Amino acid sequence: MPITIEPIGPSISIGESPFWDEESQNLYYIGGGSKLFSYNSKTGAHHEVKVETGGEEKRVSFALKVKGEKEKFVIGLKNSFAIVTWDGESSEPLIPQHLVDVEDQEKCHLNDGKCDPSHRLWAGSMGYFPKEVTSLDEMVKEQGSLYSMSKDRTVVKHLSKVTLSNGLAWSLDKKYFYFVDSLKYKVFGYDYDDNTGTIGNLMQMKESPSLSRRWTWEDPTA
Repeated sequence: MPITIEPIGPSISIGESPFWDEESQNLYYIGGGSKLFSYNSKTGAHHEVKVETGGEEKRVSFALKVKGEKEKFVIGLKNSFAIVTWDGESSEPLIPQHLVDVEDQEKCHLNDGKCDPSHRLWAGSMGYFPKEVTSLDEMVKEQGSLYSMSKDRTVVKHLSKVTLSNGLAWSLDKKYFYFVDSLKYKVFGYDYDDNTGTIGNLMQMKESPSLSRRWTWEDPTA
């Protein structure tokens, strides 16, 4: 059976954080200046809503449905996690409710986020990227970190000296964790303990030096 690729909504800048909700059969994602989008696979309906972040510098970096909460999403908002409530259709702007502060470096901000097999929330941050620069290689290096938050809202820092945190993934047997620091052009693998939510024993899995100094970078787990 041939694979068909087609757009499901309007063109946006930097569409990210796709999340498939099995219950509603909706696809959610972010992009276009801190907007949250939904696509109903049953009806083909597409909706979008603006998140009131409180300033251009406070962009939404990811959005994930909260397990057991039909209309609640946890989002990455600048240096913190927050909650928004959305029915997937309304265009009324969303007001975030602060959940917990994560990143302590003021000029850093969170990027990709994902939940591990035990539903802890993981997210990494990236360094300062001045508007006037024209290449990602010019951003401030090794200022970000990788964090996780457990159900009791305890935040743990797992890695530091991260430049541009990106894709996160876990192996099906829950033994390995994979992580992308995009401007290091590498995919890293770690031993993973799902009981404690900890990582260790770094293994470099893949390197793509040919991507250096280009306005493209690797996000293989997105």
